[in-house]
Amino acid sequence: MKKVAVIIVNWNGKKFLGNCLKSVYEQSYDNFDLYFVDNGSIDDSVEFVKKNFPKACIISLTENTGFALGNNIGIEKALEDSDVEYVVLLNNDTVTEKDWLQSLVKLVDYENKVDMISSKSLFLDGKVQTIGLKFEKNLMGDSLGGLAIGFGQNDTDFNKVEEVFCPSGVSCLYSRRLLQEVGFFDEDFFAYAEDLDLGMRARKKGYKCLFSPDSRLIHLHSQSSGGRASKFKSFLIKRNIYFVAIKNFSTKDLLLFPFRDFAWNFKNIFSGNKNKSSYILRKKVGIFGIFLTILHAYSSVIYYLPKMLKKRWILKSI
Repeated sequence: MKKVAVIIVNWNGKKFLGNCLKSVYEQSYDNFDLYFVDNGSIDDSVEFVKKNFPKACIISLTENTGFALGNNIGIEKALEDSDVEYVVLLNNDTVTEKDWLQSLVKLVDYENKVDMISSKSLFLDGKVQTIGLKFEKNLMGDSLGGLAIGFGQNDTDFNKVEEVFCPSGVSCLYSRRLLQEVGFFDEDFFAYAEDLDLGMRARKKGYKCLFSPDSRLIHLHSQSSGGRASKFKSFLIKRNIYFVAIKNFSTKDLLLFPFRDFAWNFKNIFSGNKNKSSYILRKKVGIFGIFLTILHAYSSVIYYLPKMLKKRWILKSI
C-alpha cells in the first residue's frame, strides 16, 4: 500500500468538516496522512479540526490564498515526506464513500503513464456532478455543466472505467512523479480552471487520466464561492479560461479563442434555460451586472497578459 497524502483546503467551512473528515478517516485504504490547509478562516475551523481530528496535519494560513495556492502549500508540505507516492485533493464540502481512496489508488498505471485519476462526484439528489473534465476549444463547454463530464446525468450511466481528458479538482489523484515533472497549480488562477490548466500541461507530457466509477463522493458544490451562480465565481472562470488558452493553446486556436468566447457569451447570456448558471446569474444581477462581470474579467486578462505570455514562452521552450 503506497502512501497517500490527502489534502483538503478550507475557508470558513466548519459546518462541512465533521462529515467530510469523518468520512476520510473511515476509508478502507488507511496508508495516508491528511493535510488540512486553512485559508485564514474566522469560523473556528482550525480549532474544530484540532479537537476532533488530532491526527490531521494542520497548516494554518493568515489569509485566503485561494484554491490553487492553498493546495500548492499542502502539496509541497506533503512531498517533503519521501514515502508519499500519491497526492489526492478533496474539496471540504464533500462526503466520501468507504472505498473512495482505494479506488483512486488502484487505477494508477505508471507503465502507461496513467498518473491522474478522477472520482465520481455526485449531487445530494444522486445525480452526477462530474466524473472528470472534457476539452472543448471554447473552454466553457456547449452543454449544461460546462466541461464537467456527466453533469446532471444518472449515476448508473457511468459505471465503467474510462479515459477522460483530466480530473476535476473536486476529488482527484496525481502521482508524485507527475507533480515533480509538470509542476503544481498556477497560483495566479486563485480558484477555478487551475485543474484544467494542470491537466493540459500534463497531457502535453504524455500523462493520461482515468475515471474511477468506484471512487464516489457527495459534493455540495460551489459553497465557498457564493453558490453555483455568483459574480465572483463567474469572474474567475471567465478570466481563468483566457489564462488557460494563453498558456496552452496553439497560436491559431489562441487567435480564434476570443471569437469563440464572444459567441459563447452571446449564446448563453440571453439563454432562457433556467438550469444554466448564466440564466441564474442574470436573474441575480441583471444583464448590466453580467456585462460588468465580463468587463472585469477582460480587464484582468489584459493586466495579466504579459505574465501569461511569459509563462506560455516558458512552457513552449521546455
